[in-house]
Amino acid sequence: MGTIESWIIFLTLLVGSVSQIVNIIPSLQTGSLTNTNKIGRVCTTWGRYHWKTFDGDFFQLASSCNHVLVFDCKDSYKELNLQMRRTVIDDIPTISNIIMTLEGSVVELSNSSVIVDGKTVSLPHVTFGVSVMRTDFNIIVEAKQGITVTWNLDDSLDIEIDEKYQNKICGLCGNFDGVPNDLMENGARLSVSDFADTYKVDGPTERCEEPAPTPVQSCGDKELCDQIFSSPPFRSCRDLLDVEYFNKVCRNDMCDSKETTNSTLCKTISEYSRQCVHSGGKTEQWRDATFCPKKCLHNMEFMEYSSPCVDSCSTPQASQTCNRDYRDGCACPNGTVFDDISKTGCIAQDQCPCRYKNKLYKSGESYSDNCRSCVCESGQWSCTEENCPGTCSLEGGAHINTFDGKAYTFHGDCSYVLAKQSNGSSLAVLVDLAKCGMADSQTCLRAVTVSLDSRSLVIKITASGQVYVNQIASMLPLFTPMLSVFSPSSFYIVMDIKVGIQVMVQLSPVMQVFISADTSLKGTTSGLCGNFNNKMSDDFKVISGLVEGTSSAFGNSWKTRAKCPDIIAGFGHPCRQSINKESYAKYWCSKLADPQGLFASCHSLISPSMYKENCIYDSCNCENSEESMCAAVSVYVYACAAAGIHFRGWRNTICGTFSESCPGETVYDYNMTCCQRTCRSLSQADYSCQSSFTAVDGCGCAEGTYMTGESQCVSREHCPCYDKDTIIPAGQTVNKDGNTCVCRQGALSCSGGTQLPSSPSCVAPMVYFDCSTVQPGVPGTECQKSCSTLDMGCISSGCTSGCMCPNGLVSDGLGGCITESSCPCLHNGQAYQPGQTLTVDCNTWFVHFFTHTQYFI
Repeated sequence: MGTIESWIIFLTLLVGSVSQIVNIIPSLQTGSLTNTNKIGRVCTTWGRYHWKTFDGDFFQLASSCNHVLVFDCKDSYKELNLQMRRTVIDDIPTISNIIMTLEGSVVELSNSSVIVDGKTVSLPHVTFGVSVMRTDFNIIVEAKQGITVTWNLDDSLDIEIDEKYQNKICGLCGNFDGVPNDLMENGARLSVSDFADTYKVDGPTERCEEPAPTPVQSCGDKELCDQIFSSPPFRSCRDLLDVEYFNKVCRNDMCDSKETTNSTLCKTISEYSRQCVHSGGKTEQWRDATFCPKKCLHNMEFMEYSSPCVDSCSTPQASQTCNRDYRDGCACPNGTVFDDISKTGCIAQDQCPCRYKNKLYKSGESYSDNCRSCVCESGQWSCTEENCPGTCSLEGGAHINTFDGKAYTFHGDCSYVLAKQSNGSSLAVLVDLAKCGMADSQTCLRAVTVSLDSRSLVIKITASGQVYVNQIASMLPLFTPMLSVFSPSSFYIVMDIKVGIQVMVQLSPVMQVFISADTSLKGTTSGLCGNFNNKMSDDFKVISGLVEGTSSAFGNSWKTRAKCPDIIAGFGHPCRQSINKESYAKYWCSKLADPQGLFASCHSLISPSMYKENCIYDSCNCENSEESMCAAVSVYVYACAAAGIHFRGWRNTICGTFSESCPGETVYDYNMTCCQRTCRSLSQADYSCQSSFTAVDGCGCAEGTYMTGESQCVSREHCPCYDKDTIIPAGQTVNKDGNTCVCRQGALSCSGGTQLPSSPSCVAPMVYFDCSTVQPGVPGTECQKSCSTLDMGCISSGCTSGCMCPNGLVSDGLGGCITESSCPCLHNGQAYQPGQTLTVDCNTWFVHFFTHTQYFI
């Protein structure tokens, strides 16, 4: 049997033989404690009215009055004030009420509730600069200004304060000047009651009187107390604490209290242990099942000296990276971690389960989904990426993630190549970045432009949501042979490009862009999104082939306008400029990483760390902190949706403003799709249904209603009908191909007249083209080439069925079909066949063809 275990047995037997015989409240003489480690920054009160000031003065104040413990007496702008009151029940004093003013917030603690700024809150709770959390046996309040308050919900209160408050504070905890003379005034020592009366604060109708001190009685077992504090578990404390003072406390408490001897001793020993740890000591185990036991949940053990950061399946190295001081509390036995995934208690780390899409997986089990195969290994997913599309994003006007996963920040002020094909293709995605605030670091995305087919087709989307096709304002949806453009919700626009690129443009709350590139494009891209070759290390490669060392140099190399100035590096973190903005940012952005919060179900797949940091950066950086914060949060929501994790209801807690301002009859939904929600889709094929894209939120028509061309949501009965480009109002009758047709529920219902054959016939050599049999974006008769339009591009707003020339032939304009090389030249309205001559102004011209262009030579 070990030495410590033997002492515990001895103490248990010894305590059981002591009886309490005196019930007099004694008053202790003041003493001093050596200021070692951080003990000089801790004020504490415990047990039967005992106090230790920051500077090491000890005293006993038997009072149930409300007192100020700490307040800033050097600064008229008081943001620091701590008050406390005890209540006595059956002669047992307990701390009943604590009121703190910290960072402008008022926190009130009691056994029944936690109130912050007048509202009852649940824990954990974070407000501007202040956090309140509950551990197994304590409530801990931490303020960014440098104060930590720990209450054990019973008799003990610890206040730890930053060194910056030296010589600036007053209260029962002393003036924090490093000298243990807090009860001295003008060279004379004050009585404890006079000292306490200075900091007594009565309620509006209260007049609390301090009780008169009672004489010290000689009682208690000196031998017992000496043996306790000299026992092996406290061997590291002997040179750090005033053991004789605690002996006095121990003896006097035993004769003072109506509590059981065991209970009285436990409070004093517990405080001795805590102050030993505050002083830099390491208390060993001194409790057992019968002597001062502490019961932990599950199979955890109460430790006198343990990390407040518990190793768990999710964070198995939490205690090694913890930046908080060791203290007493519950911990898992050596060799185990806490199972925070299935909440089963302490288990061996190699038995830790994993969670994916709310399903538990045992260690060793696996799943395959979303382009990767993952195996659960000791509570952590080990994933192998399959050959899947790459994603690149430009977030918050400055944060860029390349196809290969490199993340960097670039505050541009020009037009830049975000991504382009470097294998001779003419595809390019450009972005316009511009300053949008007072500081150079405040930049915003103003427009996204996609250029195709040697700029014969240029689609530009502005931050306001306006779409331009070859500089002409256009309505959506838009379908061409090369791409489809549509809006699944008021927050997003999708550009689906047939070469294997999809561009998702976010409009609300701020403009952001996400690009998905097919695996066939690997190694063929360049621009701010990198080269998509599975090598993050060379993503800063520029046109010359060199790899730049900074994001600013790399970003400058992709300007599309030479006159734009180069961007310099060296922007500091914007949160250093405003404490208020930093508090706001950390409060809201921390919700992304809250392990028990709204987005916790995605943490195992998508780490929230980078998203949280970007959120804090943008919230501090931009003038409209809410817009920037919500944009950053929406990026994490989008990333999780792409990984298969969808959140519903998150805007009930954060960023609800943007879900409450839907225009007209539109409604907000967490999973909007434009598929089959337009009146046009009732008359014609809805090509957007054939595009696959990440689910997005936003405003749109409610289920069962349909959007008209005027962006109004109507019932199916009120939908107009669409016949090619003709809009027919609901209920209107038209004549179509000899039939009488009525527009009903968005579709033409025809009867009477000569019925058209199921397969319309065409005059040879023309053939019938049926749009219902082709893929979205394929043009119909509206893009029929003729001899007079050989060099003109065609932008289709929708496929039109009908008679047209077979592949390889063009219309001669007279109802026939010919090859391009047979097309005549026109002059003054007269056609000239190839090989003919024409005399103009004494010059003879021969009709000749070169590619698609007609020349007179």
